[in-house]
Order: sequence, then C-alpha cells, then structure tokens
Amino acid sequence: MNVAIGDIHGKNCWEKLLSDEADNIYFNGDYFDCYEKIPTVTQIRNFRKICDMARKDPRIHLCLGNHDFQYLRGLDRSEHYSGFQAYGRFDIQEALEDNIDLLKIVYQSEDYLISHAGISKTFLKSLCLENPLEINQRFIENRMSLAFCGYNRYGDDVTQGPLWIRPASLSKDKLDGYKQIVGHTKVLDIAISEDLVLVDCLDTIVKSYKF
Repeated sequence: MNVAIGDIHGKNCWEKLLSDEADNIYFNGDYFDCYEKIPTVTQIRNFRKICDMARKDPRIHLCLGNHDFQYLRGLDRSEHYSGFQAYGRFDIQEALEDNIDLLKIVYQSEDYLISHAGISKTFLKSLCLENPLEINQRFIENRMSLAFCGYNRYGDDVTQGPLWIRPASLSKDKLDGYKQIVGHTKVLDIAISEDLVLVDCLDTIVKSYKF
C-alpha cells in the first residue's frame, strides 16, 4: 500500500496521515504559502521536520510544488505567484535549497505518476522527452524549464508543466498508460476518475489517498 498526501501549505495535519503500514508515502508539494495565517517560521519548521523524516525513512518521497518552486534560486521575478511571502523569502529559500536533493518533480509507482499538478503529452514533447521521469533530470539541469509557460493565468492549458497544469487540461492531454495523482487544485474531498486522482483536500478534510 502507498499513501499520497496533498498540499499542506504549512499545516501539520500530515502527521495524522503517516502510516507504518505504507510501503511508500508521497507528499504532493506546496509546503509553503499558507492562507490560514500560519507564521512563516512555523511553515519552515514544519517543512524541515518533513525533510528530516525523509532522510531517515526511505519510504517518504517529496514532490516540488509551484508554491515551493517560486522561492528557489536562479528564477526570474515573474515566478512569484499568489501567496508569495516577500519578507520570509530568503529563509524559505534556504530551507528549500538545504533539502533540494529530496525534492523531485515526478515519481512513478507501477502505472501511477505522482507529481504536484500533472504531466501532459504536450509539455513532455516540448522538452523533447519520452519518459516522464526524465523531467527530474531536466529540472536539475535547468530550473526554468519548469517555469509558468502557458497562456491561461490559472494554468488551465495543455502547454503548462507539472507545477501548474489544471485537471481539465491534464485530462484532455493525458499521458497514455498512466494514472496520475496530483494536488494543486483544491477539492473538498479526494476526487477519483479513470486516469486522475486529485488530493488537494487538506483545507476541508484530513485525508490521504491510498493506492
């Protein structure tokens, strides 16, 4: 059994979702930019706690989200999104860069792909890649390859990458042979369709997806 935990945005409710029985535990990204007035220092402490656990427990895997990406070094200022914490940006950046080796864009478990927002055929083709896992190496080589790139300000178009694409566009341009588990788009409860699982539900219900 595997477990996927949606966007936490500084909250510590993830602690209730850990399972000793799980083979793998995947966090879908967005560890920062809380909309519930959780202090930046608390968000950072929460993230570092997750990272410390991941270093001790090989079952724990961390995806990078767009609300994490925007704090990384070497990005254009245009990569500042809603909720950006200007006064705490350097402390958040330090926490992320200290643990950048733990953060991946996409994981695969059998026919499941786990990422923050999902991977479309169009985006994979735009990077001249065939295997979605190759995106991880491309990110290491060029962080800006994951920058906001679409024409829709909310990310709802097939050209967007795995930090931004929305479910409607992802479903329209899905990768064949995979079921994708994603956060990024808020849902009241975990939503499951034939090829897509939406897990960004922690604002309303403390629940993980088991697969």
